[in-house]
Amino acid sequence: MSVRQSQRLWRLLLVIGLVPLTLANHRPPQVDGRWSNHDGVVLFMVHRVMSDSTYSQTGYGTYQLDLSAWSYRYNRMETSSGPVGGPARVTTEQQPGEVRSFKVSRQGNRVILEGAGEDRREYDGSFFTYTLKGQVVRKWRRVG
Repeated sequence: MSVRQSQRLWRLLLVIGLVPLTLANHRPPQVDGRWSNHDGVVLFMVHRVMSDSTYSQTGYGTYQLDLSAWSYRYNRMETSSGPVGGPARVTTEQQPGEVRSFKVSRQGNRVILEGAGEDRREYDGSFFTYTLKGQVVRKWRRVG
């Protein structure tokens, strides 16, 4: 395998994995979550507890990846919210969501995904950072 092929393979493998949430811009709530891309399936889970309410969201769908582009869409998204200890309101969307597409590039040892609306994702081997309009929204730690 050539160095170039190895670099391309590394770039593809870097995007795939399970990443637990380590930072969210929601303060002071406690937040936990997971993001996974594996075998063409994307999974997303987040749970946030504020002083008087909770919010959970889960979704799954599909993704496509090649050396120049990555895209994904959710086929199902479920959201629940409500007061702590009280009834929750649950909404479910089972129609395919909009396709989110990203240009794939590499800057040093980072893989950069750039999408519409200043949506930027950076993978550096240890972390996946989701930035929107220049603000870090979430930071996920890579596992495995």
